Amino acid sequence: MTKKHSATLIAAVSMTLLTASAAHAIDGWSGDYTPLPAGSSAGLMYFQYNNSGTYRADGSDVANSSLDYSAITARFVHYFELGGKPAALQAYVPIVDYFDPEIGGANLATADGWGDLTLGASYWVMSAAPDDATGTTLAGSLFLTLPTGDYEYGSVSSGSGTTTITPQIGLQQGLGNGLFMDVIYDVAFAVDHNEGGLEISTDPAHQLQGYLRYQQSARTSFSIGYSGLRGGQQQVDGSDVGAKIDKDTLRLGAKTMLTDTLQVAGRVDYDFNLDDGFKSEPLVNLRFLKVF
Repeated sequence: MTKKHSATLIAAVSMTLLTASAAHAIDGWSGDYTPLPAGSSAGLMYFQYNNSGTYRADGSDVANSSLDYSAITARFVHYFELGGKPAALQAYVPIVDYFDPEIGGANLATADGWGDLTLGASYWVMSAAPDDATGTTLAGSLFLTLPTGDYEYGSVSSGSGTTTITPQIGLQQGLGNGLFMDVIYDVAFAVDHNEGGLEISTDPAHQLQGYLRYQQSARTSFSIGYSGLRGGQQQVDGSDVGAKIDKDTLRLGAKTMLTDTLQVAGRVDYDFNLDDGFKSEPLVNLRFLKVF
């Protein structure tokens, strides 16, 4: 395995996780930008599993490659009012476990365990009423991801090893007849850092996420979505190492309220375009949300 392939692997794995690492923007679900009433809080648990047997380098498959991992993410969000508009503060952190990853038959070192802590703040400039079938909701967020996770340069790591700042914009537009459009766009800016005398830098990583959501009832919805990731080219001492992002993903999801305060959601992600990294086939996501 070449050093280029090793560096590409680090970026490919980091962008699969639910963290704003050096190569990844902030992942979103349909309806995420629906604000809860001021004074409400939400606790969320995410469960993710991926079993990939396809690794791509410069658009070509590398035989005898695999990456299996599981991740659990805990998240807390509190909603309040600021200047007469909805606002929110949040924090989340994942725990990741890798299972003997390899490329071309060569085993890869891992540093699994705690991922990076992400702090976020959101503010709504427009917020449609819950019963407005054609209303518009528009908000902006700013996320700060701290290098608190388990990380070892040259290994498949749960943490990113650097601080990342990610501004994000979220739009929800009612289309009538129970249909809604959700669009989320963000850019991740990773701070340069030093590893063993080597200067590691990363270009900004862009992510565009879009969903068409059908609200079957006030309690249940279904969605089909798309995620596109671009950028994230890494450099070591000014030289490109090939760890760029060029990935397109199809998403199918569903949500339902089990009680007035407990929601369960599921989503399956499938990469249909990928130049470098491990291909999700498929990536299974579960989410539980409790309002209190």
